[in-house]
Amino acid sequence: MRKALFLFTVFLIMLGCCSGQTNISIQFNTSREYKTVMIQGYQADTGYYTLTTLPYSKTLAFKNKTPLEPGLYFILCDSSMTGAFILSSSKNQNFNVTIGEQEIKFSGNHENEQYALYLKQMHDFEQQMEALNREYQDAQRSMPQYMLKTLVDSLNVKAKRIQKAQKEYQAQMAATNKGTLLASIIQTSTEIQTPPEDIINNRYKMMEYYTMHYFDNFPWEDPRIFNTPLGDNKTKEFQSLLLQQRNHPILDSAILSAFRASKANPTSHRIFFEKLEKVFGDHASPYRIERVYITMLKDMLATKGISELDKRHYTYELNAIDKNNEGERANNFRIVTSTGDTTTLYDIQSEYLLLYLQHPTCPTCQRVRKMIADFPFLNKAIASGKMKVLTVYFEDETEVWNNYIHSPEANPNYLHGWNFDQSISDNALYDTRAIPYMFILDKNKRILRKNVMENDLEDQIKQLHILN
Repeated sequence: MRKALFLFTVFLIMLGCCSGQTNISIQFNTSREYKTVMIQGYQADTGYYTLTTLPYSKTLAFKNKTPLEPGLYFILCDSSMTGAFILSSSKNQNFNVTIGEQEIKFSGNHENEQYALYLKQMHDFEQQMEALNREYQDAQRSMPQYMLKTLVDSLNVKAKRIQKAQKEYQAQMAATNKGTLLASIIQTSTEIQTPPEDIINNRYKMMEYYTMHYFDNFPWEDPRIFNTPLGDNKTKEFQSLLLQQRNHPILDSAILSAFRASKANPTSHRIFFEKLEKVFGDHASPYRIERVYITMLKDMLATKGISELDKRHYTYELNAIDKNNEGERANNFRIVTSTGDTTTLYDIQSEYLLLYLQHPTCPTCQRVRKMIADFPFLNKAIASGKMKVLTVYFEDETEVWNNYIHSPEANPNYLHGWNFDQSISDNALYDTRAIPYMFILDKNKRILRKNVMENDLEDQIKQLHILN
């Protein structure tokens, strides 16, 4: 009896070990032969990563002692993507993959069998749309204009029918596979609702619409989507839409709307926030927009459940940058000028002022100074007397300041000042962790533009009508 119990226990242990492994057989039914077969995964933080590289054989076995993380995995033959498979959980990671000339098949895993069917059907929809496009192109070459309109109307009806069938198929497949990563992939790939007809011909209204509705079909409740390229791609496309409208009031509302939706799952919310933070908040990012980052930080600090460590970090970041915002009067400070006069920021008389916080020997500051010196709109604004440029050095090295003002680096068309009492740094009047740091101020030293990037400076001068 004890022996039987022992053997049964061993069997259970072995069964547990087997169920915790990954064992995927890959069969190639193709005429082409390769040198290597690579298995790659995808993670929200690191992107693509390689699990293994195997010598090519008609039949391969990919084994892993522990279950793989849920996500989308790729089969690459000689570095060319040949197939993919989905893992929704740590269970059922034992199945067979057959790669043919035109399609991929699965056995032993229902989700991937469904995935193969889905890819095939989506390819069929794509071919139907391509056939309509070819028909239109052929007609353009051979058909008179008056007949072409009738054909276009007919093709549009067919295209809408195909799109409707595709949307219905996607909805049905997502419902059939509810709770799986496949359902989330399908949901992410589904087109958002068509914009209202009255804005279709208005480029700016269309951009606003897509920005506000971009995540309408995104499965925030399923953070596994970020272990596929789809999560990253959607985030990057959203960032691109925001950057195209960086001076538009829609930015704050679009980000807050997306954050509200992302809070359906704390992991999704954290991943999404960190991806946007790298673009809009990181000092090294060329696309940093402080007012957007301030909006993000305030929203994060109002979110329930964030850790004390994160709360301290976000509070520090917010305190550092939530000053000298657009619409506010810039913090005043004293300077000694290159002519030896002592004055303050507020005492400089000019209709507009470009405030340029910098370090004379900083390579980026030097590059930007050289770059903006050739900007035609900036130079015209200076020549017209409407705008002055004030460069400000705020550290305590007298030799650095003296070397700068007596060198060709100090543009004679600019004002140059040294914050000799270091009040900017000592009193944290400005966030000087990343320089150069540029502001456009009006005659009352009210901030019109904050953290102006060099590539954006000319456009800002145009938008503010400084030369008008």
